[in-house]
Amino acid sequence: MRRYLIPLLLLLSLAACDSQVASADCDAECDRLKILARWGDVSAQTALGRMYFNGTGLPKDEAEAIFLWNKAAAQDYASAQNLLAQAYLCGVEGLKPDKAKAHELFQKANGGEDEPSAPLPE
Repeated sequence: MRRYLIPLLLLLSLAACDSQVASADCDAECDRLKILARWGDVSAQTALGRMYFNGTGLPKDEAEAIFLWNKAAAQDYASAQNLLAQAYLCGVEGLKPDKAKAHELFQKANGGEDEPSAPLPE
């Protein structure tokens, strides 16, 4: 059950984030997230990475998304580790597929379980 509940909750939060960002406050929200990300806030780095990856409120830039997810993953933030692992698994701009690296990140993020807890944003 946990296997499906966490991805569902993360997808719902992504949808809420996307609708909030699409509002008139998009520029202010993007600026706020950029400031927090610069200060090392892992949640902001991950959210900003999703925005860049999807092109939501910001120009689509998978390389910038990977850069931000790497910063958050290096601070042991599980959500970023999962997103980065899936990027390594699929291979996206700037990353060649690397199943070994994906496996390592999935295990770090999921307490030793080799299973993603959220799908890569589309």
